[in-house]
Amino acid sequence: MDGRSMNTTAEVPRGLAGVVVTETELGDVRGREGFYHYRQYSAVELAASRTFEDVWHLMFRGALPADAAERAAFAAEIAPLRRLPDAVRDALPALARATALSGPLAGLRTALSL
Repeated sequence: MDGRSMNTTAEVPRGLAGVVVTETELGDVRGREGFYHYRQYSAVELAASRTFEDVWHLMFRGALPADAAERAAFAAEIAPLRRLPDAVRDALPALARATALSGPLAGLRTALSL
């Protein structure tokens, strides 16, 4: 440690205009250009033309799957990660009922904390 506090505040412009928090290759929002991207691919185009697994591959491996064999191998690799634990799966119907008036994001936030 260099003695600097990790709990410092900074003066920033209203709305955080022009404030850079970190540099990343994963994604960016270029509001003035109307461009939101993941690894330089338009997020809108990815959502329209690629599977969830393809975008997962892009985010974690740095590139879209090159062919059907690479796509299938990655799908097999991540298949165990997609399974919900039984306790979470069993709780979801009650959670959906309990958060029905709050909207789907409230239910999702609660489900993720399980």
